[in-house]
Amino acid sequence: MVISNMRFDSFEWAHNPLTVQVTHKRRMTQQNMAGGGSFVSNAGCELKVIKGKGELAGENCTQEFQRLCDLFERGKRGLLTLPFMAPFYAYFTDLSLTGEPTPELITYTFEFTQAENSEYALTADGEAVVKESETLFDIAYRCGVDVEELVRLNPQIKRPDELTAGEVVRLC
Repeated sequence: MVISNMRFDSFEWAHNPLTVQVTHKRRMTQQNMAGGGSFVSNAGCELKVIKGKGELAGENCTQEFQRLCDLFERGKRGLLTLPFMAPFYAYFTDLSLTGEPTPELITYTFEFTQAENSEYALTADGEAVVKESETLFDIAYRCGVDVEELVRLNPQIKRPDELTAGEVVRLC
């Protein structure tokens, strides 16, 4: 089995981080009943939080760390792809340099927070699955991708205003 590399927006890790922790939480609320007793109800899932630690090694490690810093500074939502998980949209919420950097090795920690609990399906390859009556313009808007880029990536689509529910659209 081939394990894919972690990706966020335009950055692909040459080697996956040393550790990755994905936290899923369910919100539960406890309510008291009149006359005594209580019950617990499911208030839904919280957004995923992804934390980890990585190393960038080699003569270009400082340039790679700068690329990560630039991506963090943009503050935009992007598609996060992790090994063994379907991609989802997230924000890059923390990047910290750890330890003493050297010209050949930089260690860092990172955190991503899921952008939203989305009703929109993505495939394991980060492709959008078309919903009923959606157009390529709708997908460009909801996925934060230029429609011209979607047209370039999807030459099989002849009419951007006529898509079929269930059709798959490449995002990157």
